[in-house]
Amino acid sequence: MDNLNELFRPIDYGVSLETTETISPRKVRIDGKRKMINCLKKEKAKDLLGDPPKPGEFFHIVSNGSFDYWALCPLLIELTKAKNVTIHASTWTLNRQNALEMLQMMDDGRVKSLSLLTGTYFKRRESAVFATIANGLLQRGQKIRALENHAKVLLIDDHAGNYFVMEGSANFTANPRIEQNIIGNNRELYEHHRGWIEEAFTI
Repeated sequence: MDNLNELFRPIDYGVSLETTETISPRKVRIDGKRKMINCLKKEKAKDLLGDPPKPGEFFHIVSNGSFDYWALCPLLIELTKAKNVTIHASTWTLNRQNALEMLQMMDDGRVKSLSLLTGTYFKRRESAVFATIANGLLQRGQKIRALENHAKVLLIDDHAGNYFVMEGSANFTANPRIEQNIIGNNRELYEHHRGWIEEAFTI
């Protein structure tokens, strides 16, 4: 019984990682090029994406589950040859493989700063994976918080003039189903999303 109590003892992260509060609503209007991409028959994210979106350009993607939504993040960094990027990310849940890749990207210098929002569902239903990413990020001086969150957004500032924004239906997990996403390069939209993500760490 003692071993079971120890196994299910709540993890103390030293900071409050969960809140039931919500952020204030907001909107932004963006004008930009729209490039429609249909990848239902594509098999790899790299084959689909080609070159990253240029400033002011947006790619609209419909995928068939042949790659993870998260895979587009390291791919964008690879294609731009960026180092020490800043990432703000929001997902309902994520899997262990992608959690470990986030930490690896920090350790090898691709990512300098990473702020992650998740859903409370992820913390409660995937507690081992949550512990892995939470402990890993906090040990590296980064931020993570679970709250009533279902938004899927990923922001990358490469500090070289690119402000990548990814929005869509998919979580940072394997997605064996049709998903839709938008990948854009727009500072105004980037700042819009960065603002509410940062706010979520203060409530």
